Amino acid sequence: MRKLSKTTLAFLVSTILLSSALAVVLFTKSLTFTASIKTTSGLATYAYGTTTPTSGFGFGEYDVSLGDVTVQFEFAVKNVGNVPCILTYSLQNPTGWTFDATGKWYQRKVSTVLVWEINVWHYSGLPNFIPETATYTPDANYVKQLSLAIGETVNLKMTLKAFQQSTIVESLSFIIDLKANSV
Repeated sequence: MRKLSKTTLAFLVSTILLSSALAVVLFTKSLTFTASIKTTSGLATYAYGTTTPTSGFGFGEYDVSLGDVTVQFEFAVKNVGNVPCILTYSLQNPTGWTFDATGKWYQRKVSTVLVWEINVWHYSGLPNFIPETATYTPDANYVKQLSLAIGETVNLKMTLKAFQQSTIVESLSFIIDLKANSV
């Protein structure tokens, strides 16, 4: 049996380590998700569980090379106006976004490949809060409007799902448009 020299052994170890590092760089795809919140007069948004105003949030950076990634952000919307209101939401400038087959949630496809999906949930459970432009007909489980009394706060949870195929597009940034409509 032939012994390897220290130089040869060091070369082999270096080659293996370099190959591993290169594989990680070549096969890891990180995406950054950010969202802004736009509100009409009479509404204020807060980070969930605080009185800290928020006008957006970053979901951070996630690696989708190994599979789908789902992230959530919880926030509160308060009626700070002097009249009751009806709360609705939509995505502003949703170019390339459509509704899923049920007509409830925003999704984005590139060609026929599903790459993104956005849901906004009523934090305490039912009813689910769907966009005002959704094609789904509201029922007991899905509503397009939430009534807010003066000073009332509703807690919402946004879920953003990036599918593994999201690597064909770059990072995502969007605006959630919250509206206070007259009762």
